[in-house]
Amino acid sequence: MGWSPACGASRVGRTEGACDTEEDDRPVARTGSAAGAGASPIPPVYGATLGASFGFMLPVSTPPNAIVYGTGLVPLREMMGSGIRLDILGAALIWLGLRVLCPLVGLM
Repeated sequence: MGWSPACGASRVGRTEGACDTEEDDRPVARTGSAAGAGASPIPPVYGATLGASFGFMLPVSTPPNAIVYGTGLVPLREMMGSGIRLDILGAALIWLGLRVLCPLVGLM
């Protein structure tokens, strides 16, 4: 629950503009498969929505990344290495958060 959408949205966020990542059709497909399996479609949508905010790897991922990269003080390899670690940590935190919070509010 939430793990796959969080990882997928984070991956998409690294390659697309931030404003159109949330409009991707993956959350819709996850919602349909969750509803078809008799599960709540809300946790996968939360996972995908939060994961879309965790695209830190490339300079084009977020405007602050582009500004920092533009200064020339942070090399691309260092930015990508840090970004991958942040993306993995973010996906794990989203998954853990959904596993803990969704049952507390009755979504599972």
